Amino acid sequence: MFLKGVAGTGKTLLAVYAGLLALKEKKVSDIVYVRSIVESATRSMGALPGDCDEKTSLYLEPLMDKLEEVIGPEHAKNILSKKLVSGRPINFLRGCQFTGKFIIADEAQNFSMPEMITFLTRIGEFSKVIVCGDPSQSDIGRSSSFTQIYNLFDGDDSQKNGIFNFEFDEEDIVRSAILKFIVKKIKEL
Repeated sequence: MFLKGVAGTGKTLLAVYAGLLALKEKKVSDIVYVRSIVESATRSMGALPGDCDEKTSLYLEPLMDKLEEVIGPEHAKNILSKKLVSGRPINFLRGCQFTGKFIIADEAQNFSMPEMITFLTRIGEFSKVIVCGDPSQSDIGRSSSFTQIYNLFDGDDSQKNGIFNFEFDEEDIVRSAILKFIVKKIKEL
């Protein structure tokens, strides 16, 4: 499933909820959250201190926020401690295979074409995948592959093979009324 939409439409929340439901129903073994480590700013903070887990923990904050929102902080910590949910940066997927997993690719508008191809070619049997992206928030400009891949899989042949696309617009924003106004004004630029 490819989810395309503006900020605040609940793409990540829906993906996390669907993953937790699949996990609860034992349709998958675990949830894997994949995200680019591209900074969402025009200026870099530089290298982050710490080991690999400490460096990537900031990029996994959206996952933690959504887990806590759906199931509460204690349950979120519990499933993390059981390794039922994990996060990986897109940069380290070569050689991986996702079999029987629920994979969430978040902020996919920041995946380059080689990264997107690497991600999509990791999908194994019995896996469920949701790719979330907002082309208007790409931090890598024309290097983004999201819209091209979204359009590539937007057809009857893809649906016959179990691949679906869904697009949210500013009317679907649930985060706040002010965000609806902001997104509409930004479109005027």
